[in-house]
Amino acid sequence: MSILNKKLLVICLLLALLGRPASAWAEPGVSAQGALLLDAQTGQVLWQHNGEAPLPPASTTKILTALLCLDLAPLERECEVSPQAAAVGESSAGLLAGERFALGELLDAALLKSANDACFAIAEGAVGSEPYFVQLMNVKAQALGAAAASLQNTNGLPDEAHLLSCHDLALLTREAMRRPEFADRVGSQRATMEGGSYNRSLKNTNRLLTMDEHVTGVKTGTTKAAGACLVSSMERDGRSVIAVVLHSGDRYRESLELLNYGIDGFCNVRLVQAGQRLAYWPAGGADEENGGVWLLAAADLWLTLPKEQAAASNLRAEYHFKQLRPGEQAPAGACLGTLDFCSEAGEVLGRVNLLSEAAVQAPGGSGWADIGSRIGREGRQILQILFE
Repeated sequence: MSILNKKLLVICLLLALLGRPASAWAEPGVSAQGALLLDAQTGQVLWQHNGEAPLPPASTTKILTALLCLDLAPLERECEVSPQAAAVGESSAGLLAGERFALGELLDAALLKSANDACFAIAEGAVGSEPYFVQLMNVKAQALGAAAASLQNTNGLPDEAHLLSCHDLALLTREAMRRPEFADRVGSQRATMEGGSYNRSLKNTNRLLTMDEHVTGVKTGTTKAAGACLVSSMERDGRSVIAVVLHSGDRYRESLELLNYGIDGFCNVRLVQAGQRLAYWPAGGADEENGGVWLLAAADLWLTLPKEQAAASNLRAEYHFKQLRPGEQAPAGACLGTLDFCSEAGEVLGRVNLLSEAAVQAPGGSGWADIGSRIGREGRQILQILFE
């Protein structure tokens, strides 16, 4: 057997026993117009119904308002409430024009009491203008992959053009929950605003926090157009999941059902470890003995899999190698390919870059393209054997 055939591919998939089958938990029964369940570690969508549809998000908008605020200004900054902010109606903290609050207190009011006036004051305190803040919200949303985002205000008050999808909200929440200043607030049931002309007691509108000790947030929303909405999160058994329901007939029951389904029915498995040798890439032209380079995983690769899968036999692994031009050099650490793990339907569930362990140079001549094609062909054959 040639060295190429011996060294072409080395891959180790160490899968833990995955516990009781997911069939023990029935698939969620959700009436919401849009709903989605996301694994917070891997970012994988575990279940969805109209998850990509742009819908009115109501006050779940404030997740993005808070996240952008944390990016732009220190929470100790003192802000004066403008007449425009004080005049914002519906759900409010009763802010008065001329009162002064730290941004952190306004954030408490926005996230716990769902105060619309506090959101307007946050925008003015952070960048001086609510319209400009809203522009930045749209930029931030797009940067985080919220493709359907179309924000018109900071608070989610009705506007036909003010839309987010369930997937958008899950992505924004995943990012926000990485910030302790956000996570601590949405996980708290009460807070007090001590600035202004009198102390204000704030009670979290999210009743799900009192229904299950493992719930960690996040935000309610209610308008006539949006219906009852809820973005929620849960941490249990070493895992964290995020659920979104928009225009739900029973947002708390449906959210809790989604969250428990995400924890009980799935597990996270590390398929690849950073620095692991995953493939041998020959660099000696037709002479397989003459050099080559190992390709290493650039990072850990985790996937969320149903617990009923005792192995990854229904995953398809695909290698994609870069071909260097004759004589071209690649330094150590150069990305020379990718390894994709795909579902049976062909969806890419996870991808890891393959980095050169050492510097390598492609030989001259025309034989290199043939070797590249052999890598791909023989690599696929080996992967097929491994996964059968």
